[in-house]
Amino acid sequence: MFAKYIEFVIYALLIILTVYNIRLNMQMMKFKRKENIRTPDELNQIEGDKVNELTKNKKKWTVLGQLIFLFALYMAIVGTVVELAFFLDLYTVTTIVNNKLTYQILKFLIAEK
Repeated sequence: MFAKYIEFVIYALLIILTVYNIRLNMQMMKFKRKENIRTPDELNQIEGDKVNELTKNKKKWTVLGQLIFLFALYMAIVGTVVELAFFLDLYTVTTIVNNKLTYQILKFLIAEK
């Protein structure tokens, strides 16, 4: 009985996280189109260091997301649907974190007027 509740939560989270991720991607696309983006050469030292730090953090989350996606592919072959949904939940979370980090990087790269 308890397992059914956990399955429901996993599926509900997958739907909620996916919708949130799509919404975040749409906001990111609008943000990229509206603003003038500076090149990294135009940044001062403090901004450049912050962008480099965010980029390193983003790379770590990207690698983690790729590993989780590989586990999800493995679960699609040999696991159950619930296990697949769980790993897709985790992958979606890493994608959301990557999008948030990209947004922070873009905030530093926006041209000052």
